[in-house]
Amino acid sequence: MIRRSTLFACGMLLLFPAVGFAQNWTGAGDGVTWEDPANWASNPALPSGDTNITDLANVSLSSSQTINELDIVGDQSAGTAVLNHTAGTLSGGGWLKVGVDGGNNGTYNASGTAVTTGYTQVHAGSRNGDGVINLSGTSSLTHSQSVRLADDGANTLGTGTLNLSDSATINTGDDWAIGNVGTGVVNLSDNSVANVADRVNIGFNGTGTLNIDDNAALNANLLALGNGTGTSTVNMTGGSVTTNQWIAIGQGGSAGPSSYNQSGGVVDVNGDWLTIGENGTGTYNVSSNSVVDATDANGILVGREGSSTGLLEVTGSNAAISGGELRIGLRSQGTDTGANGEISWIADANGVTTIVSQDSTSFGMNADLTVDLTADTAFSTWTTTPTGALVDIAVLIDNVNNVSAGIAASTQMFAGQAEGSLVDIGGGQQAFLTYNGGADGNDIVLQAYINAIPEPTSATILALAGMGMMCRRRRN
Repeated sequence: MIRRSTLFACGMLLLFPAVGFAQNWTGAGDGVTWEDPANWASNPALPSGDTNITDLANVSLSSSQTINELDIVGDQSAGTAVLNHTAGTLSGGGWLKVGVDGGNNGTYNASGTAVTTGYTQVHAGSRNGDGVINLSGTSSLTHSQSVRLADDGANTLGTGTLNLSDSATINTGDDWAIGNVGTGVVNLSDNSVANVADRVNIGFNGTGTLNIDDNAALNANLLALGNGTGTSTVNMTGGSVTTNQWIAIGQGGSAGPSSYNQSGGVVDVNGDWLTIGENGTGTYNVSSNSVVDATDANGILVGREGSSTGLLEVTGSNAAISGGELRIGLRSQGTDTGANGEISWIADANGVTTIVSQDSTSFGMNADLTVDLTADTAFSTWTTTPTGALVDIAVLIDNVNNVSAGIAASTQMFAGQAEGSLVDIGGGQQAFLTYNGGADGNDIVLQAYINAIPEPTSATILALAGMGMMCRRRRN
């Protein structure tokens, strides 16, 4: 009986390694087609458990298949491999790993009508790997947990990239980690859609970049840029970003800058705050026809904590920026922590964009403003010498009279500027700052005297006419 049990145990030990390697790609068949059993170690069957696509494989999938975990040179395999998925549904239950672990280089291309569903976590480029996921056509990727691009451990050399184009869709049941240690990049273009049930973290201890173009859409619970020693950037030229809760640019402790550069599209914050410089350094550059809508949120904070620096830079006159409240250098509760908050206006030929504060506007001790109106075509007609009419030349903020209670009177002045102060507006010129401007008398407005151009008198007109007659006679 001892001999029989020993033989049985040895048999089981031999069996388990065989099962573990039965799902590997060998390429022994036609070397390309997933549906060719001869390409798999599980031949004559196709894989159904954990499946590894290994070194130098270039695999094509165009049918519906069900497996568990999929490694496209993940941590269970090595080398370089590509999976081209053009049709059918790929159903899984474990992780989807693309280019995970040092030296591994994996690419997953889903195009056409390909559907990927049922996976939990999606990893690309983690632990010093190099992973790329491309979704195009009408393809879709739906999974229950998180997307991790260049994440895990202390490795900083990993690169993970997620590209969505055409009408592709990704549905994430938890969060995104873009560049949480290594370098993570997400590119959304065309009519693609990314739905994230929880938060999108960009550049937490690594380098994270999000690019949004065309009519692409990102829908998330919240968006956080920059934390720890990370550097984060969002470049938005079109499309939309919609959050159920807050957006934080420069969330905290970031050694590198956090920048949101918007030259088009719509940012819609529907809860809590749009915060620029929460506990770190954050810059929001808004230009062209961009729309920033925080009216369904509490409002906009520029510089929140004492260690933070927030800058909202608004270029041109065509953008639209609005929020419930506007607080500069203040916490959401209205307390002053000494945070640095600045708003900068840079004019185009038609002036500047007015920031609309629907509820109230409050300023901390370190609130600052800069204004450059030199690009306005009417700039040459302005002067602080009272030779003409005193008129509004730039409405900076609408609705400033409802200042939050409990803030010292001195902090109610923007950048410490009292009523009627002179503000540099570029070109060596200055304008008067008033908190009582606009049609309703509660806007922050720059005013200047417009040089009066005298209308020609009748004598002048006759003299010009006479000069014209003399010129004609001389020509004759």
